[in-house]
Amino acid sequence: MKMKFGLKPIVAATAFALCAHSMLAAAEVEEDSAAGVESAATWYKAGQKALREAKQLHPNARRAKNVILFIGDGMGISTVTASRILEGQLQGKDGEKNSLAFEKLPYLALSKTYSANQQTPDSAPTMTAMVTGVKTSDGVLSID
Repeated sequence: MKMKFGLKPIVAATAFALCAHSMLAAAEVEEDSAAGVESAATWYKAGQKALREAKQLHPNARRAKNVILFIGDGMGISTVTASRILEGQLQGKDGEKNSLAFEKLPYLALSKTYSANQQTPDSAPTMTAMVTGVKTSDGVLSID
């Protein structure tokens, strides 16, 4: 089975990966030691570092033997942000600059998952949409 992907998901995944790398680079840049706050130059340096690192990424063009797909059920942007902040704070650091383990992977993507009949779905229609490409109604599993 050959799958076709449009350009929009690839661009979105690339933009998300670059943002993740930017956040990682920003976390590594030292704060302005004299004032104890970040300056515009701090963030400029972080952006430049993230860009250099992103340019070093080269996609693996070989055929994959296996694929491991991590699906974070219920992990929207706000949930991931709250998790990142909490983990950092529990480690005694600034939570906003923290990065979760999966955010360090070279490629990340987001998907819109909503049911055919409501905005907030359960896992049955979202997984059905992921494996079949067809949205279903809430509470329905693999039936269009």
